[in-house]
Amino acid sequence: MHPGRRKTVDLLSTCLKSSEFLETILSSVQHPILLADEGGRILNASPLCEEVFGVPAQDLVSQELSTLFTEEDLDVLYPNLLELARRGERFDGEIMLQGRDRNRFFAFLSMRACGSPLHGERMIILSIRDIDTQKRLEQERRGNHYDDLIKVADGIAHELRNPIVGIGGFVNRLYDACKTVEGGKKYYNYIITNLKKIEALVKKVEFFAHLPRPSFVETDLRELAESALSPYEGELRSHGIRVENRMTETHLRVDPELFIKVFSVFTENALDAMPHGGSIRLDTALRGDTYRIVFEDTGHGIPSQDLPYIFNPFFSTKADGAGIDLAVVKRIVETHGGTIQVSSQLGQGTRFEIHLPTERRRAIRVTRI
Repeated sequence: MHPGRRKTVDLLSTCLKSSEFLETILSSVQHPILLADEGGRILNASPLCEEVFGVPAQDLVSQELSTLFTEEDLDVLYPNLLELARRGERFDGEIMLQGRDRNRFFAFLSMRACGSPLHGERMIILSIRDIDTQKRLEQERRGNHYDDLIKVADGIAHELRNPIVGIGGFVNRLYDACKTVEGGKKYYNYIITNLKKIEALVKKVEFFAHLPRPSFVETDLRELAESALSPYEGELRSHGIRVENRMTETHLRVDPELFIKVFSVFTENALDAMPHGGSIRLDTALRGDTYRIVFEDTGHGIPSQDLPYIFNPFFSTKADGAGIDLAVVKRIVETHGGTIQVSSQLGQGTRFEIHLPTERRRAIRVTRI
């Protein structure tokens, strides 16, 4: 070893015996630093750790690293990180951590393992960068225009709801008072029918504006499709529409209620497109790490000039359509990390394709190494 390098190593070995020297190094680094042993017990924490975890740095010492990880990452991700450290391998990536009161935040974690000069065993060095604000700002920038539209829609729906209820009540009173007027019942039914349409539209807009966050459950998508089609069996039969479900049994982590909504919207559109009969075909295919779902009908089709806009809120090809349902479908698919495509030919039918990742989580989060 070069004499100068030997001198540096000897000096570091001496300095590392001083806790003051170690504290000086940790407090000089601009990101929170944790030092832990191979078993995951925290040996030291830099002062900046308090900013991200919400507890004094000294209170983290002697705690287990596992307390900083979310519950869903304790079975696989956390043990995998310790195993990487034992092997002397590094890790860099975005993960979810938690601080005081289990408040979660996105973090970029850099993990290194090194041999301890003092004890001859490996020590884990973790550098943590809080990227929660950055991630949320990125999401806001991507969705600002869309979010503004959602807020406007929600405001309109809210403003319409109360007047509709009031109008319905007064129309009922007027009808009771004027039952003998010629044509009264006809006009009454016309008003009530259209009020119900407006009320249904308001409900759709509210659902669109307040779409719930997905609650992911391991689910057989074929069963979901059958559950969604079941309430329409009588109507499909009366329209002379044949359903061919070629979907294979495949389990994915999706929100069952939201995906039943997706299949229901497709079915209702198919019913509108095939008033005199036709067929619906559902199919699936697994390509690499992507699961493809196909919903196809033999209806009247969509004009080519309208195809780029059919997932836009409030765009509709129907005279009495609201243009909400397919916008909801698109949002549902995107919240599942997927994409949706449409193709159509006039007089031949329309085909929707949904592409979903078979696993949204990285391998290190789902498979033990």
